[in-house]
Amino acid sequence: MDKRHYKVTNRKQYNQSLINYSLLALWIDEKKLFGYGIE
Repeated sequence: MDKRHYKVTNRKQYNQSLINYSLLALWIDEKKLFGYGIE
């Protein structure tokens, strides 16, 4: 299987998007863990 590699042209924006995604995932996990509004 061919693995393709793509060069990241805007590293700062890419890193920030990864941080934002992980913060969102953490926020959702906390809501599930503590049962805030989940029915």
